[in-house]
Amino acid sequence: SAQETDLDIERFKPAVTHDAFVVTEGSGVREPADPWAFGFFLNYARNPLIVATGAGDLRRQIVSGRLGADLMASVTIAEPFALGLAVPFFLAQSGEGSPSFAGIGDIRLVPKLRLLDDRDSIGLGLVAELRVPTHTGDFSGGARNVVFWPRIVLDHRFAPGLRFGVNAGVAIREATTYANVEAGSELTYAAALGYRFGGIDGKVEIGAEANGGVGFTADDLKEEETPLEALGYVKINPSPEWEIVAGPGIGALAGYGVPIFRVFAGVKYTPTSHDRDSDGVDDERDQCPDVPEDRDGDYDSDGCPEEDADDDQDGVANAKDECPDEKETINGVEDDDGCPDKGEPQVTYEQGELEMRDTIRFRTGSAELEPESHRTLDQVALVMKANPEIERLRIEGHTDETGTRELNLELSQQRADTVRRYLIQKGVSPGRLTAEGFG
Repeated sequence: SAQETDLDIERFKPAVTHDAFVVTEGSGVREPADPWAFGFFLNYARNPLIVATGAGDLRRQIVSGRLGADLMASVTIAEPFALGLAVPFFLAQSGEGSPSFAGIGDIRLVPKLRLLDDRDSIGLGLVAELRVPTHTGDFSGGARNVVFWPRIVLDHRFAPGLRFGVNAGVAIREATTYANVEAGSELTYAAALGYRFGGIDGKVEIGAEANGGVGFTADDLKEEETPLEALGYVKINPSPEWEIVAGPGIGALAGYGVPIFRVFAGVKYTPTSHDRDSDGVDDERDQCPDVPEDRDGDYDSDGCPEEDADDDQDGVANAKDECPDEKETINGVEDDDGCPDKGEPQVTYEQGELEMRDTIRFRTGSAELEPESHRTLDQVALVMKANPEIERLRIEGHTDETGTRELNLELSQQRADTVRRYLIQKGVSPGRLTAEGFG
């Protein structure tokens, strides 16, 4: 009977962990310093289950309407591993299959491992979701047994504010049949495109998603086993801690669980410690909020690492200098030992002019440094520390002509800030560095 079916018709399963779109997971995990995130979603689906029964292929509205909710939490256990938990609730339902009811759905455990950070251009992750059969209520609250749903997560940031995500996996579950629907294990997929106005720190994002599946347990694949739903969304971040999202959905392919239309709304809360670099100095007082204080007893309350004692003024602190009475030759060859050696320097300082032989390079459309630029910046830091008479160094960020003027100006500022942070991490005093983007 309808009341005994174990057909899970709830296709709207919000992504639980950090860096998600709506139902499409992202590859990111939260920083261990601020590991927790919480969320709550409401969604209403119209006609998520219509089946054909009896002679003449009679169509019956088994579930004509359903109001559901999801309560979610996630935590970064140890970077790059996070664990999410989602508890779905069914608040009301109408149709021939059951009267209105309230009940709980199948609890979702969502472990995620980040394999590649999207700051390296491509983000890659692995999700291994388990759905536990905890559902109650009269109809279609979940599966009979545990469902294992592993999937690969891939995302990419094309430009400031623009990102794309793809999930692909397989939901492994026991087969069940109801009327003309044969449901069991299926290949699953999701794709999302989002644009955040004002770049990564903007307060408004719009996007579109598609998610669906292809069953592979039935002998003859029917349209009921090829669900596909399209979603649109708007996200608003009134503060860094809060996110509000809402949007509509429509059924693109009429598989089971796909409604004629859907509306949803949600809120996410990500508490922060207001200490981004975890150095014990609150961001409001931290003059270097992205670079940790070195706790050397010298101005430890400003949140910035200080330049250490360097008697021979070669940029290598006494504690690490193997040749404390001889200056290091700053040329990229064992520059951290404090001893002179042979090699052509990439950075020179003569007659008050600091010159670099190589250009500082970034990944295309990104403020992420190319690895070969680290060597050049390491030498810049040593030259700065070896020449305290250099009172101020201005870092200028630039881009090519691709993209709009506003986006290029933002990206160039991000690039200049990246270089400044790198030099501070290498021990250059923040007060000696300024950063400005020119587009």
